[in-house]
Amino acid sequence: MDKIQNALRQAAVKDQIKTQDALRVGAEADELLEESVELFRRLHNAVGMYLGGEIDLLVSKITKVKSRGQVYHLDREPEGQ
Repeated sequence: MDKIQNALRQAAVKDQIKTQDALRVGAEADELLEESVELFRRLHNAVGMYLGGEIDLLVSKITKVKSRGQVYHLDREPEGQ
């Protein structure tokens, strides 16, 4: 599962990584993340509320954007909680 770490290790020469090699590894990682987010979004409607919430949390960690449900819940919490 250490695909990104292994790719960076292979690109390193004397503990240095060329910008071009780092960008190539980063582009591959970004592509995998985009595919994962798309799959999670398609699965969201097929699973229950609990797993849907877990998917929302994971997607928001990856994309750095909260889902509508998370924003609504946070806006509606009583004071002090």
